[in-house]
Parts: sequence; C-alpha cells; structure tokens
Amino acid sequence: MSEYTKDEWIREDRFVYALDKSGKNRFSCNVQNDNGLASEKELIANAQLIAAAPDLLTACKRLHSCLLAACSYPQCIDVAKHWQLELLTAEAAIAKAKPKQKIKGQ
Repeated sequence: MSEYTKDEWIREDRFVYALDKSGKNRFSCNVQNDNGLASEKELIANAQLIAAAPDLLTACKRLHSCLLAACSYPQCIDVAKHWQLELLTAEAAIAKAKPKQKIKGQ
C-alpha cells in the first residue's frame, strides 16, 4: 500500500486537500508566506505543484519503466547512453518521493 493519499488532490488558491470516497477530508495543507519573501503568485504555483504531485509521480514511474525497457535492447546501446542521465534523474525523483525508513528509537 502506498504511503500517500491516493484520492484526487484538490487545489483552491494556496490550499491543497484530498477527500475520500465519502467526502471526508483525508488531509489538507495551506502554503503560507511566513517571512514575506514569496509572492502570492509563487505561493499559488507551489500549491499547484503540491496538488499535482501524485500524478507527476505516476507519470515519472511510467516513463522510467518505459525508458528502462526500451534501453535494454542491444540495438539501443547509443540510445541508452543518451538517456542514462534522465533515467538516473527519474530514479532520484522517485526515491525522493518514497517515505524514508524509520530509524529504531525515533
């Protein structure tokens, strides 16, 4: 089972939330400007990125799998070399999205 909320993530201005099938709130977050350095436009863009995170993760995983499969053919060695950095970047992004293992005692 995934650690993140699978239901649709919804954005309204700087507020991001997800509802379960019955309409109950699963989580919510508000992108805030604590120090006055970010513009309203930036805060809304950050909230939009947060709301898109589950879809972006799914797309990244699918593209990674496709590239990995396509690059495994011997006739695609040159293509595989070209896409190696992109594969590593995708792997790093996917790993960053995974929950960290808890250390005993914490």
